[in-house]
Amino acid sequence: MSDEPEIRYVPGAHNHYKFGHDVIVLDEHLKDYPEAHDYILDHELQHASPEGTQLGELLGLEFKTDVRRFFSNDEDIKAVREYYQEREPEREFGLVTNANFVIADVARTVWNIVLQPMRLLYRTVTSDE
Repeated sequence: MSDEPEIRYVPGAHNHYKFGHDVIVLDEHLKDYPEAHDYILDHELQHASPEGTQLGELLGLEFKTDVRRFFSNDEDIKAVREYYQEREPEREFGLVTNANFVIADVARTVWNIVLQPMRLLYRTVTSDE
């Protein structure tokens, strides 16, 4: 068995690592952006490492990635921005509507933090086994 996760290319996929399956899912269109591809693949491979799922490492990796994505002028980051800009153009909404999307995303994240343990407890208690 390989130590490297399987890599699958799916048209229109959101680039991510599926830790429960040890699979990296990448947008097939990402192949058209070699520098962005390598950067994003490297990021997902870091998630696949044993340290990549530990909370401190996970938060540190995401924070460093976001800071670099927002402020760096490196060529690979420019390629990543170009890829995302072409794949997900800026929405033509006003400030309030864009803020609403962000707030909804944050709220969903928070309630998932609460609901996931409750789901596990519920499934354990109601299991027929």
